[in-house]
Amino acid sequence: MTAAAQVLGLDRASDHLAVRWLGIDIGGTTTDVVAIASDGEVLASGQAATRPGAGLVPGTLEAIAALDVELDALVGVGIGVPGQVDRETGTVRLAVNLGLGAAPVPLAREVKDVLGARVVLENDVRAAALGAHRVLAPEAEVLVFVGLGTGVAAGVVIDGRPHRGAHGLAGEIGHVVIDPDGEPCGCGAQGCLETVISGSAVRRRWGVEVAAAGHALAVAAAAGDTRAQGILDDVVAHLDLMVQWLAHTYGADVIVLGGGLGRLGDPLLVPLRHRLRERAGRSDVAARVVGPERVWCAPAEIPLGAVGAAAVADAPIRPIEGVAIRLARGPEGRDGLPASIKT
Repeated sequence: MTAAAQVLGLDRASDHLAVRWLGIDIGGTTTDVVAIASDGEVLASGQAATRPGAGLVPGTLEAIAALDVELDALVGVGIGVPGQVDRETGTVRLAVNLGLGAAPVPLAREVKDVLGARVVLENDVRAAALGAHRVLAPEAEVLVFVGLGTGVAAGVVIDGRPHRGAHGLAGEIGHVVIDPDGEPCGCGAQGCLETVISGSAVRRRWGVEVAAAGHALAVAAAAGDTRAQGILDDVVAHLDLMVQWLAHTYGADVIVLGGGLGRLGDPLLVPLRHRLRERAGRSDVAARVVGPERVWCAPAEIPLGAVGAAAVADAPIRPIEGVAIRLARGPEGRDGLPASIKT
């Protein structure tokens, strides 16, 4: 049984239930897949390496096949993918981190041709936002999810529905220019936010080639590496600005940090909440709009992107009871919780 299945409520007594929905989250590095039964039970989950460019469709189908589940009763597939998604045509384009340019890729049609079920596409971070809303905070009127992975983007759920914007690119905050003289970005601009706070930016700035650069940076900082601590402090300072933008713009009930960096937990969350708390002490507006307890880190066990993608295809998703209270706590209030929930 996978960690994701345990947390989301997999019961071996439910193994006889048929898979009705698949949720697929295609990230810049890995692809997560979950299989959902008619009652919202998570029957299986898995992860595979993402194959960019021409390998995108074959790689997605291989990730599905690796689940090794029967799909005879499948009715819907939701796919979260980076870039500009056209839900009507089932295509995706402009996914820089997947090697996709301006030409639309008919991802939904090609997957449907193989599986024979309805396939719905959604932007990956928007799907993760929907997953966070359904699993972590179903009562939130406005939830913002920030994916801090290979790139940086935000997904917004308002009244239970993903907010897409006029051009389907709402939430692409990673390409807001914060330093006109900064590092070149893959989008063609210079000094974008994701050149500072993404996982790839951390790896470049630190100059250490490791798979999980954010985790390695946090470990080094905790061990007294002053250069690593300086980079981590700068990331937190920019996260502070980003959280303020999002909270003031959307009036968010909750802001969830996800992706590889977002799942670091306390090394990011403690100093970030400290900044927010200090500001709230000086400003009544900040206290009302950006309370530190409203900023959470996504639990590492839960593939929110894949779960949210299944929800996009109308799969019922079960919330986790009491998780909001745990995620809103400070470190001192989390004794006895699993280490990976200490975020």
